[in-house]
Amino acid sequence: ASAQASPKAQPPSHEEENEELSEEEEEDPQQLPGKGRPAIARSITVLTVFDLAVIYVLMASWPSTCDASFRLKAWLLGGLVLSWPTSAAVTWIRGDAAFRQAFAVELCFLAISFAWLVMGSVWCWESEDCIEQVPILFWTIFATTVFVWSAIITTMSCLIISTVITVM
Repeated sequence: ASAQASPKAQPPSHEEENEELSEEEEEDPQQLPGKGRPAIARSITVLTVFDLAVIYVLMASWPSTCDASFRLKAWLLGGLVLSWPTSAAVTWIRGDAAFRQAFAVELCFLAISFAWLVMGSVWCWESEDCIEQVPILFWTIFATTVFVWSAIITTMSCLIISTVITVM
């Protein structure tokens, strides 16, 4: 009789384990803001710090002028407008309208952002004396545009390579 295990010592059944897991999953997401999404939380933090740095660059370079200072400052301001406000607008549209409408608005903002990137790249490259007269403005835009173009090209290259490997 002592060799038999008591019912209390038996491991929990599969249903009991699922019940415990579902109770854990039902935790209030308001209390645990980054749970399950640490990469997204870190990305938002990095982008917020970048936006704050752009605001600092605008404030520091505002009194300075060069041949393209107005266009470069406008480009930074446009970049700020195309970040948080557009995300909030798409979220608001998604709350009031269908997913397709929000997706269409997001695609429009994406096209505008791409055109804005092209314009900023051209304005930065056409600048003749900003590198000497307002270096913080020039180098911020130069580094930003080069980084974004590099990320776009790298992503597209990886997609093409992975597609070719998958097809083979």
